[in-house]
Amino acid sequence: NPQGEIKKIINWINDQKGVVWSIDIPSGFNADSGKPLTPCVRATHTVSFEYPKKGFFNPYYKEFIGNLFIVEIGLNRARIKKYGVRDFALSTQSVKMLVDPRDKKAHKGSFQMVSVIGGSVGKMGAPLLAGMGAYRGGAGLVKVMMPDSALKKINQDQLELMFEPIDDEGCGYFKKKNAARVLNLLNEKKGLCVIGPGLGQKIETFEFIYEIIKNYRGPMVIDADALNALSKNRPILAKAVSSFIVLTPHPKEMERLSGVSYEKIKLVREDFLRSFCQKNKVRVLLKGAFSLYGNPEGLIWVNPTGDPSQANGGQGDFLSGLISGVIAERGVCDLSVLGAIFWHGLMANYLVINQNRRITLAHDLGQIADKALHWGLLNKYSYFKSLFP
Repeated sequence: NPQGEIKKIINWINDQKGVVWSIDIPSGFNADSGKPLTPCVRATHTVSFEYPKKGFFNPYYKEFIGNLFIVEIGLNRARIKKYGVRDFALSTQSVKMLVDPRDKKAHKGSFQMVSVIGGSVGKMGAPLLAGMGAYRGGAGLVKVMMPDSALKKINQDQLELMFEPIDDEGCGYFKKKNAARVLNLLNEKKGLCVIGPGLGQKIETFEFIYEIIKNYRGPMVIDADALNALSKNRPILAKAVSSFIVLTPHPKEMERLSGVSYEKIKLVREDFLRSFCQKNKVRVLLKGAFSLYGNPEGLIWVNPTGDPSQANGGQGDFLSGLISGVIAERGVCDLSVLGAIFWHGLMANYLVINQNRRITLAHDLGQIADKALHWGLLNKYSYFKSLFP
């Protein structure tokens, strides 16, 4: 921690009522972790050079940075890259491919089908949000597989969605014996699946989830209650046969999934996620402010889009569907996932900036998805401010 004269100067700066500009980083701020020392300058604006520091993306200490400006000062970027960059920040470059026009000969069969496995009595909305997210992302067809007695309780007015009732003998949730039927349906057509939204946390449902994860070979997005199931039986993940698995935990789900307190995780988010992805050979989207995405090769991306207005139920369901939809249209690769992540946050930014929304609900996002995408690209939307016109 700063001592002596430096400590006195920092405290004096923080006591002033004027605007504070920090150059490079605020004094007392850890550029790697983002954790401030005591004391640390609370800047109104920070001007940093060439590339943002990792610590700038720690959401828990953003108030020390203020508005962030990145300025090029002529460093040799080619030489910097030779050192092996493993951490990246997403930008509008991540979504440019999403506005590429479709082939004029394309039809719904040109793009993969997404199957959403979700729902239980009392949680029927989640898989519908995921299904609509998949369509917005670019899926050719979307089928929602839901327990029959749960499906009967909803108005099937999402006209584009196909529904596959799975016989649940009136219990309202999936059981292990339903797995064979669901796997047969999944294998009928080449595609990918989202599993988890609204499934519930019955032990019998967890056993059903384990069977799907162990036996489904297509790309798979694992969300919500499927993550809770994995946290109760972590070795199942090692038995998965899919070569492209994306886990989408929020902080509490990550804590349960890893067995590590999030208070510890948040201090070393990038390094923790890198290790987890490499060890388990999976891709993980760690949701929240400045969400992180990691892959089995140890690369990490931080997403600067998104807004506190999204802190409500259903956002993760829509996002898991959106990820699957972009994969269905653009291909099974990290670039597809990254595009969906940036785009999802951009939708909320669009609504907050252009419509003064205080709260953005998941179903709001689907209505303006394309508008937000074009707006972001047109305005080169960025977390970083431009210091010069």
